[in-house]
Amino acid sequence: MTRLLELLLHRIAAWAVRPPVTTDPTEGTMPKFLLDLSERTVATYAEALIGLLLVGGVTSLSALQSAAVAAVPAGLAVIKGALAAFLGRADTAALLPAAADPASRE
Repeated sequence: MTRLLELLLHRIAAWAVRPPVTTDPTEGTMPKFLLDLSERTVATYAEALIGLLLVGGVTSLSALQSAAVAAVPAGLAVIKGALAAFLGRADTAALLPAAADPASRE
């Protein structure tokens, strides 16, 4: 686990020092990856929150508690996306191997 964390931090540091090639946020590896990961994280949070609010009577959670609990799957989505940068394409948060990723066929 420590080695994986080292690899992740090294990759993030390498992206951080690389000067941007363009001002278009949809171009380049890191901005595209961050946009993809952000979209997935926000969607996961919204889905979890809506789900918890819909079953609020069953879980007896308040709206504030539901909002806090919904952050857990969103945090897991961030971790999954960061790991996916090593297993799949570097510019997406997809866990698919690069050869099987439909975005690779663009």
